[in-house]
Amino acid sequence: MKKIKKIFAACMATLIAGATLGSMSALSSSAAILGDVNNDGKLDVSDVVTLNKFLAGEGVLSNYNVADTNANGIIDGVDATILMAFLVHEINRLPHTTG
Repeated sequence: MKKIKKIFAACMATLIAGATLGSMSALSSSAAILGDVNNDGKLDVSDVVTLNKFLAGEGVLSNYNVADTNANGIIDGVDATILMAFLVHEINRLPHTTG
């Protein structure tokens, strides 16, 4: 749990500081990419922002399946934390499941 809190704090610091992360190119333009919450064909910090806006009730998701980064059927803050951890290479694959 401490590690998740630490990752979340790093995510928020990154967003507040306005740092820009490199984006990852889409492997296929026709397939949905897990984590591509804003549906622009790449994974970057804007996907985390879009997901956080949705969770705050300030936005909508066009595809709920790509937002469920831990494949538990629930879209929540854990998914945003996992997505940011993936972007900063703390984890190396999505979906990220424990156990």
